[in-house]
Amino acid sequence: SNRLGLHRLNYKKDSRGNPLPATGFELTAREWARLGELVLGNGNYHGRQIVPAALLREAFAGSQPNPSYGLTFWLNQQAATAREADMERMLDLPWQSVQWTGVCICNDAPADMLVALGSGYQRLFVIPSLKAIIVRQGSNAKFSDAHFLRLVLGRIQ
Repeated sequence: SNRLGLHRLNYKKDSRGNPLPATGFELTAREWARLGELVLGNGNYHGRQIVPAALLREAFAGSQPNPSYGLTFWLNQQAATAREADMERMLDLPWQSVQWTGVCICNDAPADMLVALGSGYQRLFVIPSLKAIIVRQGSNAKFSDAHFLRLVLGRIQ
């Protein structure tokens, strides 16, 4: 984390004080943007290869059970034909009732978009084809990824 200057990397902890990375961590908007630069640079950050590019390619590949999700990243690769899904609302449903196949974050966003979804509607959107990094922080329960992206990408008339 020091190579990226992530000084506020505070993981949630279990009862023994062990970090639980999968449960989330706190970052500033600038720190999220640094992670976006790392993703956009295929693991390279300011001239230093911090994460092997092959490892990131693996993280950005969907799986048979859920082609819209890689290793901690949501993928928009099915945008052209997929059903747009509100991931926050889907995560609140009983897992047995959720249909994860054939979904995307936003039909109007590029198919190469990668998304890190954090608690409380914290977002990191990386769009390699546009060389774009978009960080969103806030906790408004009325937030919509698709609507936000349409606004940012100029897709709303």
